[in-house]
Amino acid sequence: MIKNGYLIIEDPDLKETKEYVCGGSSGIKIKMDQEEYYVKYRNESDIFKELFYEEIAKYLKIPTIEYISAIINGKKAIISKNFNLKNEPTKNLYEILKNYKNFMKMHPDLFVTSDIDENYNLETIWWVLLYYYKDHPRKNELVQKLMDQIMESFLFQIISFNYDLNYTNIIIIDNEEPYLSPNFDYERCGLAGDPDFNSNYDLKAIPTTTDQTHLEMIQDFINVSDQFYIEKLFGYIDRLIILDYDEIFRKIEEKIKYQIPKEIKTDLIKDYDKKLKEIKKLKPSSKKRQKVNNVA
Repeated sequence: MIKNGYLIIEDPDLKETKEYVCGGSSGIKIKMDQEEYYVKYRNESDIFKELFYEEIAKYLKIPTIEYISAIINGKKAIISKNFNLKNEPTKNLYEILKNYKNFMKMHPDLFVTSDIDENYNLETIWWVLLYYYKDHPRKNELVQKLMDQIMESFLFQIISFNYDLNYTNIIIIDNEEPYLSPNFDYERCGLAGDPDFNSNYDLKAIPTTTDQTHLEMIQDFINVSDQFYIEKLFGYIDRLIILDYDEIFRKIEEKIKYQIPKEIKTDLIKDYDKKLKEIKKLKPSSKKRQKVNNVA
């Protein structure tokens, strides 16, 4: 039953298990009607934020998890189906980087420091993936594919102003033909670029030990990136600047059978258009640029 925008789940016998989410961070999992769901208990504003950025991803045709707003035994939550239904092996980037610290020691010229957190950037990820898959028969092709997918997640982080694309939120389904999981966890979208969050950016464009604002990190990306990715970023920006927010909210409301309160809508799009236009000002003139991570 759906009531006021929430799937109502009343089951005193419902069992919750806390476990690692597909090689990622720990989360709560439940099972309903033979389907597995991951659960995050959140307030109403955060729940609708997750639904909003899910629709932004769909609008841009970026792979995303499908979220459902729910009330589970009286507690508000956002739930999503387990995307790894085949229970295939998974690895998140933190696990991969951590396991290859020896590689960092062998190649100190490639890394800023031996601290994993200070090496969480596109260049390091590329080198470590090449080493991690060194025995794969199509190593270069595979790493190229994974980096394309990681770049797409990175660009979505930029345009959704999500400062929290951390190691555990980039998950590789590590089967014979590895691929990236859909994007998920949009709770902190809209915050990057705000004064309180300028120095809390996770994934960076290049190796650096300094804190960066959202715009500084994007400028680094533009300075070293291949033209293909720069055009992709600003193509997304152009599409978002003309975005019909009413249509986005209509799709959410059609899905949840409920009209989202006006104040929540206002809060979700607050400063969004202004921030997008600030990024657009960084668009460089056309010229040859160095390729980021040699991936293009």
